[in-house]
Amino acid sequence: MSSAEHYGDQARTNSMGSNSTPAPTSQRVEYVKASIAMLEHTSRCRDPACPSDSCYKLSRVMVHNRGCRRRRIESCFVCQQLVTLCRFHAKDCHKERCRVPYCQRIRRKLQERAMALLDEPSLLEVMDAARHLADITIDDVPPQTPLGQVEEDDEIVELPDIDPSQPSTSSL
Repeated sequence: MSSAEHYGDQARTNSMGSNSTPAPTSQRVEYVKASIAMLEHTSRCRDPACPSDSCYKLSRVMVHNRGCRRRRIESCFVCQQLVTLCRFHAKDCHKERCRVPYCQRIRRKLQERAMALLDEPSLLEVMDAARHLADITIDDVPPQTPLGQVEEDDEIVELPDIDPSQPSTSSL
C-alpha cells in the first residue's frame, strides 16, 4: 500500500478498534492519553528498528498524511484522526519547538482565538454598563417636550387634536 493510499476507506471502527458501541468515557480518555503519548514518542523517535509496533503504525499514518491528496480536497478519515489527535496534544503542549505535526500551527490558532476573546467585551464589562444605565436618574435625562407638542425655533407649538373616527378635511 503506497503512502498516499487511504486506510480510512476500510470499514470505520471506533477508537477501541471494534465495530461495537463506543467505549465508556473513562476508557476513552485513557485511550486518548495513550494515543497522545504514542504521538509524542513517534514524533521524536528516529530509531528505524523501534520495538514499538504502535510507533511503526503511527509513523506510517504520518507518512500517509504528508502525501495525502484527499486531505485538502475532500475529507480523509485517517488525516482527520491524526489532526484531531494533534489538536488534543497541542492544547496542553508548552514546548517551543515541538515535533508533533501541526502542533505549533494549532497552538498559534488557539492563542489567536484567546486574544480575540480578550478583545471582546467581557460579560463583567457588559454587566457594569447595564448597572450604570440602571443608576441613571430622571435628572440625568434631558427634558423632552410633552406629547402633542412640537418644539420649533425655541418655541413650543401645540398640535391640533385629531379624532381618528372623523374623516380628514384637509386636502393633500
